[in-house]
Amino acid sequence: MWLTSSFPECLPKSPPQARHLLSLPLLPHHPLPGKNASHITAISWIKDYFADVTPFVIQSHFSKGLVKMECHEEGKQGQTKRFCSTCSEPPKVPLKGNLIVHNSVNALVAATLCYDYDEGPKMGKDELISLRSGGVESNINNDRKSLPQLRKHKRQSSPAAKSNPVAGCRWQKNPIFLNAMNFLEKLRLLKKEAGNPSPEVVPVSVSWTETSDTVSRHFEFHPDGQLSVKVLNDSRPVIHKISESLVNTFLPSGYPYSVNEGYLRYTQFRALQHFSSAALSVLSTQSLLYAAGLRPTPAQATAASWILKDGMQHVGKLICSNLGARMDSEPKRWRVVADMLYDFGTGLEVLSPLCPQLFLEMAGLGNFAKGMAMVAARATRLPIYSSFAKEGNLSDLYAKGEAISTVFNVLGLGAGIQLVSTVCSSMQGKMVVGSFLSLIHIYSTYEEMLAAPINTLNPQRTAMIIEDFIKTGKVSSPADLRYKEDLVFPGRVIKEAENVKVGRDLHKAMKPSRLKKVKEIFPDEKFVLSFENRWTDMVLEQNASGEDALRGWLVAAYANQEAEKLEDAYEKMNVMMPELVSQLKAKGWHTDRFLDGTGSRYGF
Repeated sequence: MWLTSSFPECLPKSPPQARHLLSLPLLPHHPLPGKNASHITAISWIKDYFADVTPFVIQSHFSKGLVKMECHEEGKQGQTKRFCSTCSEPPKVPLKGNLIVHNSVNALVAATLCYDYDEGPKMGKDELISLRSGGVESNINNDRKSLPQLRKHKRQSSPAAKSNPVAGCRWQKNPIFLNAMNFLEKLRLLKKEAGNPSPEVVPVSVSWTETSDTVSRHFEFHPDGQLSVKVLNDSRPVIHKISESLVNTFLPSGYPYSVNEGYLRYTQFRALQHFSSAALSVLSTQSLLYAAGLRPTPAQATAASWILKDGMQHVGKLICSNLGARMDSEPKRWRVVADMLYDFGTGLEVLSPLCPQLFLEMAGLGNFAKGMAMVAARATRLPIYSSFAKEGNLSDLYAKGEAISTVFNVLGLGAGIQLVSTVCSSMQGKMVVGSFLSLIHIYSTYEEMLAAPINTLNPQRTAMIIEDFIKTGKVSSPADLRYKEDLVFPGRVIKEAENVKVGRDLHKAMKPSRLKKVKEIFPDEKFVLSFENRWTDMVLEQNASGEDALRGWLVAAYANQEAEKLEDAYEKMNVMMPELVSQLKAKGWHTDRFLDGTGSRYGF
């Protein structure tokens, strides 16, 4: 963590020699800027020292972008969970489980310049922090003894420091701050003077121990940039150890900071969904074998699998694959439809013993519906997971989601086997229990999808955004809007919100004479509007973006709601559009695209 002479524009007020590790500056002889100038912290001190250095240059010296700020709410900066410091090469810091990296002293030092407020990262309950770097060991007691001597020497050698009005402030008694200062001093001493270059640079590993009330962990940065963690002592109750292990196994690294709001609710209903689905599949499989008069021998099972699953199921997959654009527009709705199709196919399999003469037809149709359901479920999985990814951790979310699915599928299979041998041994029992499991399955999926805060624009979400903006002048966030979506009949919401329909063929939406007049009113826009029906038709140009769709929708809303002329509504839209786009981006909406499914677009 150093600055070199190759960056003249980023030299601090009293720059160190080239290739020297940074050490803390002398005590400031003037009040520091901030809300409380008399309260000096490590953060405010170092930030004042580097006040003339541009943030971009500072950022470049911390692992080339690993140190970043996060904004959780509008106008409020949050703590980043990814930052590190180094002695030689910038390491890549992996987050393992729920490892609280920012409790470390070296992380405190690296994070000092990355906070908009003066307090810095929270240090948790750490009471003792030992630091070992390049064979040099220290602890908090030694730091208290050595640092005052170092300060005394610096004050005697600096005229400005002698008149320091803030000497003896309470930050000098902060053990964590003292340890951070000592850490920087030792890092500086590990490097030789610039005039005595070393023929060979030996990678230095940094290790430290963090001790709280119940757990003591040893951390070490290896020369290859990897971070290893070893538990030295753990006196927590067994239940706490088990709960942490489960969190690390089934929830993404850094949870809950690494995911968006609603992920826990989504996960809970996802587990219930897979459990009920697996139990239901056991009932359908037993019914199929009974209806076909088969015994589960290997040869017969293979033949039945080919005819029923690999045959008709593939046909269903091919047909459903043509609906991909519609799934992009309404992924949550199609996820619910997928489970409805799956339960329909499973229901046909459960009922197949009632008409064994139609066994092949019912089983084939059931697997056809299941094939469509599988494609729809898999195609909508990525946008759902993307709505929760907060730190680019999409793969981690997917992996933990599959872990949850696997565990609860196995539990569901066990429950299904138990049901088959007890209450579901008769056909009446299967119909009652199967219907109950199907209701749980679909309800869980519906609640699961409501929890997903998707931030892309489609007709339904755009209609609700425009309606809220016209009524209140404000825009709802994806998390606020998710529970207002209608996942079964989205057209109802659109009808209540100015009734604008998107995607009809241009020749069906308006007459040629009307098209010419509309294009004369706003010739440079990428949309056309028609008010000739009980609803408003909006047809977008081929390369129209989300902002183009918002502009057209806003014009239609003003024209319908206030009975204004189209020209007046268009002028009003131009006035209000910047505010609308600004609020949308501040709330996290993506306005660069508009997902209207397979709706028709025009091009001249």
